[in-house]
Amino acid sequence: MIYCRTNEYKKSRKNLEEAREGACEIGVVRDIAIAHEFLGDLERAENRSDEAGEHYAKAMEIALRIAPRGDMVTEIGRRIADWRLDRGEIREARVELERALEIAQEIQDRREEGILHRVRARMILASRGRLQSAESALKKSIDILEEIGTRYEEALSRIERGRLRVSAPRRSREDRRRGVDDFRSAAKILEELGLPRRRSELFIEIVKIAEGVISPYEGLRFLQEAEILCRRRRDHRALREIADLRSRLEEEVARVALEGESSFLYRREGREAHASAVARLSRRYGAKQAFLLIEDSPEGRRAVGVAEEEAVRLAARLREVGGRDLVVSSGNLTSTGSDCHGPFLAFRRPEIADALLYVERGLGERPFDEREAGEFVAYAERLFGDLPRRKTETKGSPYPTVIARSGLMQRLVDRLVSIRNSRAPVLIYGETGTGKGLLAHLLHQLGDHGEAVRIVQVHCAELPETLLESELFGHARGAFTGAVVEREGLFESANGGTLFLDEVGDLSPEVQVRLLRVIEEGRLKRVGEARDRAVDVRVVAATHRDLVEEVAEGRFREDLFYRLHVIRLTVPPLRERREDIPHLVSHFVARYAAEEGKRVAGVDPEAMRRLMLYPWPGNVRELQNEIRRAVVLHPNGEPLRDEELSAFLRDARSVKRFQAPEHGRGLLLRELATFEERRIQEALADSGGSLRESARALGISVQLLRYKLKKYNIRIRKN
Repeated sequence: MIYCRTNEYKKSRKNLEEAREGACEIGVVRDIAIAHEFLGDLERAENRSDEAGEHYAKAMEIALRIAPRGDMVTEIGRRIADWRLDRGEIREARVELERALEIAQEIQDRREEGILHRVRARMILASRGRLQSAESALKKSIDILEEIGTRYEEALSRIERGRLRVSAPRRSREDRRRGVDDFRSAAKILEELGLPRRRSELFIEIVKIAEGVISPYEGLRFLQEAEILCRRRRDHRALREIADLRSRLEEEVARVALEGESSFLYRREGREAHASAVARLSRRYGAKQAFLLIEDSPEGRRAVGVAEEEAVRLAARLREVGGRDLVVSSGNLTSTGSDCHGPFLAFRRPEIADALLYVERGLGERPFDEREAGEFVAYAERLFGDLPRRKTETKGSPYPTVIARSGLMQRLVDRLVSIRNSRAPVLIYGETGTGKGLLAHLLHQLGDHGEAVRIVQVHCAELPETLLESELFGHARGAFTGAVVEREGLFESANGGTLFLDEVGDLSPEVQVRLLRVIEEGRLKRVGEARDRAVDVRVVAATHRDLVEEVAEGRFREDLFYRLHVIRLTVPPLRERREDIPHLVSHFVARYAAEEGKRVAGVDPEAMRRLMLYPWPGNVRELQNEIRRAVVLHPNGEPLRDEELSAFLRDARSVKRFQAPEHGRGLLLRELATFEERRIQEALADSGGSLRESARALGISVQLLRYKLKKYNIRIRKN
């Protein structure tokens, strides 16, 4: 069913049919019914309505034999009611729905009750009932599903209510906007659940049905989100649809923006035309300054509207806020806080003459709204249309943002620079959220060929063990059920570049053996294939586990450990580099203020004190999420205050608890180590120096005991 939700229907069918066959073989009647029930869902997803009905009928027949008033009758009845609604059989659907809802309430099946209210809303709409009744049913559905934490079904109910609100006739724009809010809430849930395909489909649907509710520029933002998700999974059909929708929206934006103001952008070339365009933009927006900077013109770099030095300085400041084409700022957005400025709009296209268009209002004046931003993009696109496209596309700054003000982080980055061109394997240690992946990408991009070759990342803990081997090494056609075409693995995809194995400590023993061979010999075999293939890949691995202890426990191969452990990098936790916290906070405040279009006047000293005192068990990722939440809820134009931080940060007791003196750090660990060493010595004395008996008494393996002996430098004295 997970495969079905991600539209991988062939994999879904394979698993469901195997499950049904297995249930039939051993006679588990309930599971046979469930298999038919889910196969019905799959047939509906693939638009085979008759086949879906046959599966639902078989499932219901079994369910009625097991328990006529049981949970399965409710669940299958709800599916049949939904299926009949799709076929226009409203009367039959109502009978199934009312029976299922009655049983669900009788047996207190809250999940099914919540979903059934969603189906009831669909039935009300199909029978042309009152919109208020349908919306009331959806509210009940959302309330129940939210209460019991059924997140995916809650998202579906929010999507259904969003469709109802957005499409409802004779509703005010504010009421219809509430439907867009429902879509946004559903998209957030889908993001949390890791369903990018469903999110991208939702963003596309919003643009299609919310015309007149959202502005064209807001629609373009939704399409940008969808495009990012579709490019990651190479969904070309969806990308073509996005391109068509974007073209329509851009035409609408341009039509509105250029009406009565476009003469200066047509059939005029050269510096005079550009100067006229910039002057008109400045007057239109009441700007303090406006300029066009062209880095790659035939006569070299040139600026129109301001002195070249000023344009270059402002362009350099803009690079600090990320690689977006459009930057909308409410003012005073800077990483240092020393350079104040008013609200501004900036649009850049590195691939078109490395051009930047910029307009800025005076300090404290009204920020640019969404309509003005959309017009500005249309002006810029037309203005850039006459400029030459660069032969080689510039990708912006190639390096990830790494905050390294503390001595620990500076030494770590220095070491990255020193090994940037080495082909030796690198093992990165660090707690969850410290930024191991960021450093792996920085190491790759610092190399001389970082831009020319690929870095391929795989999270070893996310992929099922059965798929991981095929993902890493590829498979031949027919290697297993469902392998209908041959496929190259991630090692081959990263050939000549870097393969980043995140959480390598979670690899299974079988995959460890094959990984060892590739690292040692530079050759691999695809699953189900006899011949070797040569690969040249630098392996960078990361883990939060203590691999020495994993080796001692027998969970990680010792020979693979030494192959990966050629160069070791340890990312310190945030609590050990607190001097980085103010700089990280400033960076995240600037980043999320720009994304939210807000002006945040720094951070209140009391709030910064609490941020400095908290131990951050989730490290940089936890700090990032905390700042993002605070900025989203922050009133515009004020400093970030103590009361806007999360409750656990503001709890005085928790802050006091973590204010340990410098000399007290690590005290608990030292006490534990002392106890462990003494306990091992006692066990050895009791057993007369026998490792096997001592390990049995301590409840650990002999390998781990040997590791502890070496760690504490304990010598065995046999009686």
